[in-house]
Amino acid sequence: MGWAFATIYAKARRRYFESVGPYARRLIHQVGAPKAGEITGLPPAVSGRVGSGRVGS
Repeated sequence: MGWAFATIYAKARRRYFESVGPYARRLIHQVGAPKAGEITGLPPAVSGRVGSGRVGS
């Protein structure tokens, strides 16, 4: 199910970048992602449910 979370992440990231202005977008690209070894204390943002994959189940 890793591909599902990767897809959701990519879509959310695209929507976020579309929502900020061009100046902020340029700054975000210049700074890049922060280097962190571990992030704790965050609630889950996405909840997945495992099913059979069949319609109507």
